[in-house]
Amino acid sequence: MPAFDSLSVSDRWDLVAYLLSLVSSQNDQAGGRLIYQNMCQSCHGGDGSGSGVQSAAQGLATVDWQNDPLFAEYSNQDLYDIIHSGNEHGMDQFAVMLSDRQLWSMVAISRALSISAPIASVSLPQTTSGQLATSQNQGFFTIKGKVTNGSGGDLHDLNTVNLDISADGQTLYQMVSTVLADNTFQFVLVPYNPDWSYTAEIDHQDIVYRSPRISGQSVLASEIVPLMIRVYDSTSDTTSLRGERLHVLLNFQKNDMIHVTESFLVQ
Repeated sequence: MPAFDSLSVSDRWDLVAYLLSLVSSQNDQAGGRLIYQNMCQSCHGGDGSGSGVQSAAQGLATVDWQNDPLFAEYSNQDLYDIIHSGNEHGMDQFAVMLSDRQLWSMVAISRALSISAPIASVSLPQTTSGQLATSQNQGFFTIKGKVTNGSGGDLHDLNTVNLDISADGQTLYQMVSTVLADNTFQFVLVPYNPDWSYTAEIDHQDIVYRSPRISGQSVLASEIVPLMIRVYDSTSDTTSLRGERLHVLLNFQKNDMIHVTESFLVQ
């Protein structure tokens, strides 16, 4: 191994960080992006610079990963332990929120964001509507939800849940959360405003199911709000249909005529 003293200190640390990032696959990094966007970006920023809105609001001294060479001195196991259990600098523990695989994907995305070279740059979208929402919010709250099957069947291949934040019929901001093995999901640091409404939706068997709408007026900042999404299994078997709630309406419109209307619900 020849000496590379021609490299600057910054370039050498970038090389160390890049080599450490090779332990994680591109799939791991891709899987961590949605989680990072929903759970970490508000503090660490979209590029790992520590410029998130939550860190600015709380006055946290969040480290800029790209300009802190000490980040490369952490092993991937060290990063896993910090994400899993938190630390004394205000980092929350995520062991109860994320699976083991998701924790490792967060290690991968954090490692990628610590490298300033374009080869490992990560682009996390910052939409105009998202910036508008976070500039008008009056705090943050958490949504803890679960997907259930009203047909009684098994649930599988549930990947992500979308959260739509809207006001006056227009979408202000959208968040995405992964569905865990027990069919639960969680949105943390949801921008709060009493004039906004919140609806979650998920795709099941090519059909989109929506949760009940949460009104901002019924939510308090820093609150944990439960949310349920119920899906059903689709079928072409007509024997599963049943009619109920038959209503018969008799309308005596004329002296010599009775208008009969029958209606019933098919379920």
